[in-house]
Amino acid sequence: MKQVLNSFIDGSVSVIDTPAPTCLAGGVLIASNTSLISPGTEKMLVDFGKSSYLTKAYKNPDRVKQVFNKVRTDGIISTLESIKAKLDSPIPLGYCNSGIVIESGCSEFKVGERVISNGPHAEIVTVPKHLVAKIPDNVENETAVFTVMGSISLQGIRLSKPTMGETFFVMGLGLVGLLTVQLLKANGCKVICSDLNQKRIDLAEDYGAIGINQSELDHDQLYDLVSDHTSGFGVDGVIIATATSSNEPIQLAAKICRKLGRIILIGTAGLSINRSDFYEKEIKFQVSCSYGPGRYDLSYEKSGIDYPYAYVRWTEQRNFQAILELMHEEKLITDKLITHRYNISEGEKAIGTLFEDYDNLGILIKYPGKKAKHKHEIIEIGSRTEDLISVGWIGAGNYAVKSLIPNFKKNGCNLEIIASKSGLTAAHNAKKFGFTSATNDTSSIFQSKKLNTIVITTTHDSHSQFIISALQANKHVFCEKPLCISIDQLRSIQEIKSQKRDLQLMIGFNRRFAPLIRDLKDELKLLNASKTIIMTINAGQIDKSHWIHDPTVGGGRLIGEACHFIDLAIHLSGSKIIEYSINRTEPKLSTEVCDNFIINLKFEDGSICQINYLTHGSKIFPKERIEVFCEGRIYQINNFLNLIIWNKGGRKKRSTWRQDKGQKALVKAFSGSLRASNNQIIKLDEIYQSAEVAIALNQFLKR
Repeated sequence: MKQVLNSFIDGSVSVIDTPAPTCLAGGVLIASNTSLISPGTEKMLVDFGKSSYLTKAYKNPDRVKQVFNKVRTDGIISTLESIKAKLDSPIPLGYCNSGIVIESGCSEFKVGERVISNGPHAEIVTVPKHLVAKIPDNVENETAVFTVMGSISLQGIRLSKPTMGETFFVMGLGLVGLLTVQLLKANGCKVICSDLNQKRIDLAEDYGAIGINQSELDHDQLYDLVSDHTSGFGVDGVIIATATSSNEPIQLAAKICRKLGRIILIGTAGLSINRSDFYEKEIKFQVSCSYGPGRYDLSYEKSGIDYPYAYVRWTEQRNFQAILELMHEEKLITDKLITHRYNISEGEKAIGTLFEDYDNLGILIKYPGKKAKHKHEIIEIGSRTEDLISVGWIGAGNYAVKSLIPNFKKNGCNLEIIASKSGLTAAHNAKKFGFTSATNDTSSIFQSKKLNTIVITTTHDSHSQFIISALQANKHVFCEKPLCISIDQLRSIQEIKSQKRDLQLMIGFNRRFAPLIRDLKDELKLLNASKTIIMTINAGQIDKSHWIHDPTVGGGRLIGEACHFIDLAIHLSGSKIIEYSINRTEPKLSTEVCDNFIINLKFEDGSICQINYLTHGSKIFPKERIEVFCEGRIYQINNFLNLIIWNKGGRKKRSTWRQDKGQKALVKAFSGSLRASNNQIIKLDEIYQSAEVAIALNQFLKR
């Protein structure tokens, strides 16, 4: 299928062929008929991509601070690589879509129903159920596609609480502004509006508004006009639908508002407020959040948990339904708002219209109208290379793209096929790294006779089943940590692996392959005494809505991340764990995620290890510190940048020119072992024990 993408590196827009996404559980898969370009949002995204790195930094001061913190802890090269990987991720454009349901993962929608959604500009989109609404029979697709944009207007109006007979001023007559004019008129309000474009002003007047061309008036003249239309009181409310960084809209809004008036921002504007304007009139100001309650709430949007109808009457989905009802009753007319139509293959030209035609309003993208192929789809990308290692890749997240795929490529592996749920990330990275093909169908990877190795970089809940399927298909396995998230999954893996002794099972425990860890391990081999190991992990917080905190998907940070350090402790001690315990800080609130814990391990050879996994520390402190005390010596690794050794002879230091956590050496060792037909790189009993201990400790935390 075809999809419109934007690059944050240079702002370029392209239409690419990509496998279709898979249907979300609790969502629907939609074959698009029409999508609408959002002039403000999509122009802003393209402009941001075209801007220089300095401009990007200026527009994101909070991110600049994060960058400096990362440079301080991880080094400049690692930081630059992370920034490049982030910017190189493809950005789907669009969020106003109409089409037909071709697959449903929920009971609310059936195959064949016409729906609108906030899906992007793509032939097939997958959308959670709360961002979808059914189109009434008498509403055309080209009308319905304005629903999401209309909901932005509607939510702003709801916040302003208009009553019949009040006078409102709409500032900015783009699509959102013109829809706002119609909705206010439908509420029985008198509407005054302004813009710099006379054609848009004329259109607003056709809808019954009083239009003002701001290019012809200064603020005092505009104030006088508004005063004339409101008997000297000023307007009851102002809806700002501009797209600017200037403070002028909010200053003007305060000037023309009556005492106790309301100002709602649904577009963008500078927020430098003159206190006296708001103080003297006691003006209320509020920024509207997109389509309404539920927006950016993952429990509502992703998990499908609705707000109580009686207490949250107008969620974003119910706002969608309200707009569609107004269209059904012909109280919201969009015909005159359409200025351009393009086919999906002309997507780049369609976006270009935003920059070439100032009179643009509703720019529509049309789709073939036939049910596009979406299941078991494989897109051919490049030509096949020859190597003993032929890789099928499942998952295309940030870590895979930034580190693992480049290292497999550098080691000469044949990158045969890559799969992802979205299809988009698979196609993008197939082209970027030279995979032969991309797909949305993981089953085709297990069935392929061209492959002898499968790499798994998906969410943690899928690891065990993918490992088992790969081993059953007689493929070697490289799986990013963790091995699994439950004891039952671990036992299933052990059972199938015992039957497939000739196949490699590698878990992505890269830290034991880091150059400084190898140096440390060589030092420890010369010592005969038991060791005391202390690891301090300044992990930082992850938002509580992140999938890693979901016990059924991510398993939590102990299983998903701390397993790294349990494995590293096993490696450094060179011995088996015989005792383990854990303590944590107690959360103050039941809804608080508590990721601060201390793991204590005791080993068969008498060594002990304390792993301090902490998330409430300073971001400028090194992220990982590893210390080993043994036979009058102290070894300290600081964030994989240097190793300091204290002994009777004094102090010496070894540094690396860049942070190296062992990813490159891990992949090199794995690929080299496959070519030489060697045995396990990491012993199976060590892989299994790190998983078993992490799962057991996590169960203790749940008590």
